[in-house]
Amino acid sequence: MTDNLGFGREKRRQGNLDILSGKVTFRDEFRRMLDSVVQNGHSFEECKQVLRDNIKLDSGFKEFYAWCKANDIPVILVSGGMTPTIRAVLSNLLGEEEASQIEVISNDVDSHADGTWSIKFRHPSRYAAFSLFSGGESLQSVGVTKSICTHDTLTHSSRSL
Repeated sequence: MTDNLGFGREKRRQGNLDILSGKVTFRDEFRRMLDSVVQNGHSFEECKQVLRDNIKLDSGFKEFYAWCKANDIPVILVSGGMTPTIRAVLSNLLGEEEASQIEVISNDVDSHADGTWSIKFRHPSRYAAFSLFSGGESLQSVGVTKSICTHDTLTHSSRSL
């Protein structure tokens, strides 16, 4: 989204490098990336549609989801992204009913009266992007007892137990 609707590929790549080098936190850079999309005048609904139209699930995800459902294993997506965009992609690819059965643990979005929007982080700490796995909010505290598949995108899946 940042590459095409925000400040572009080069600034996004540099931001990723700055995160990896420790110059900035993931949270601060991710907010800056999303803010660039808003500053270019793109509504949140437009962004959801762009993602809906352009993100494809890994070819094995539907089979993985069907297997989990048939075996009464809940699918829970844990992501540093935003629940409404994740749900938009899932709904497009699985249908509204199936997508609504998948629990999503991620950030949210604040919509403002002037039509702009901003990310609403799940955790108040600016260092909490990966707190689910590093001593912050535990997976058990949000109802996950076994991790089958955790990945920060919808483009990969795994069946390892």
